[in-house]
Amino acid sequence: MSVQEYEFSSSENITIAQLASSLKAFSAPLFGLAIVSLLGSVYFKLMTVSPWGGAVSLLLGLVTLTALATGTLAVTAGNDLVQIVKTEGSDITHLMKFFSRVQRMLMLSLPPVLAFLCLNLALLLTSFVQI
Repeated sequence: MSVQEYEFSSSENITIAQLASSLKAFSAPLFGLAIVSLLGSVYFKLMTVSPWGGAVSLLLGLVTLTALATGTLAVTAGNDLVQIVKTEGSDITHLMKFFSRVQRMLMLSLPPVLAFLCLNLALLLTSFVQI
């Protein structure tokens, strides 16, 4: 007995295609953020004498790597959605690949958000402490 694969309807495919386009559009600013963060990281490492320069450079390097990886995952997740629309007989397979990539995208975003939060808290606390 063979299992028949679910196939999305035409109206569902339109929604899926729109989400694919949105994901690809979402990746463009991420790649831009990666470039700006990389330049900022190099600047803070080479050009500043601030005691925070190394920490800021490290944080911007983390942002650079995360933005590149997240942008790449957004593009490939969008491509998985495009495959749902273009192909027949493997919609669920492509949908599961999409879910996997989105999960990785979300988990990848967590460490830099936490690092950014910690750095901001440290800067805030040191601004209140007079040495």
